[in-house]
Amino acid sequence: MSTADASRAALRADGETILRKAIRAVLPDEAVRRALAGVQFPGRVFLVAAGKAAWQMASVAHEALPALAGGVVVTKYGHAKGPIDGVACYEGAHPVPDENGLRGTEAALALTEGLRADDTVLFLLSGGGSALFEQPLLPLGELQDITDQLLAAGAGIVEINTVRKRLSRVKGGRFAAHCAPAQVFSIVPRSPRKFAKTQRSRFRSAASASRRKSRASYPSSRLTPQAIFPARRSSQTAVCTDFTKQPGFKPFSVAESAAQTALSKGDRIFIWKE
Repeated sequence: MSTADASRAALRADGETILRKAIRAVLPDEAVRRALAGVQFPGRVFLVAAGKAAWQMASVAHEALPALAGGVVVTKYGHAKGPIDGVACYEGAHPVPDENGLRGTEAALALTEGLRADDTVLFLLSGGGSALFEQPLLPLGELQDITDQLLAAGAGIVEINTVRKRLSRVKGGRFAAHCAPAQVFSIVPRSPRKFAKTQRSRFRSAASASRRKSRASYPSSRLTPQAIFPARRSSQTAVCTDFTKQPGFKPFSVAESAAQTALSKGDRIFIWKE
């Protein structure tokens, strides 16, 4: 091997080492390990973990805090890798919530009922938690229908969660209020910027495919906009009859204003009806 080849091989080996360590450093379980290093909690500690990385994060938390008073994990199907002592593990659907996800969330609410001021709820949240950790204020079938239509309309995750949190018993700070007077110690790993961009791109691609399927199943001529939520279409034109009648109406690109208006009109959001 020539000197140049040896140099390139050494650089490649160094690059692979750096890459492996960088990936390891941003894994959710490592984030939990760093966040809990040297942390002392007064009173009892209850663990609640939700998301696709919930099992990994909960496993590390259990190692760091072996005297947990109890715990609940709600993760995606196939993501629980075995039992965790003293922690109940549930698997549910993502991105559209299902009955099993609701069952896991109900277990978390029961676990954190009637806590004391010196108790702590260690809340571990990862990607997918907004679908997996759910207790809706409306029937599950309606929530699933709303989620399907938002995906078909091409709504982004921020827009979807803007609606979700107004239809939920646990989102928008309601879970923390439920845990009061105990304190809630949350760990929410953040993805690197490039990874987040990749995920958004994949999400948009999946939404586009879902939108094409929806159009094939439900031709626009069969749909009547009787709702007060403006679903986004490819033309970016809102389809809400209430809004279109207002002077100076402009198409909506986000769900926030629609959700606020929906609440002011009776605290319910209805989408398409045939």
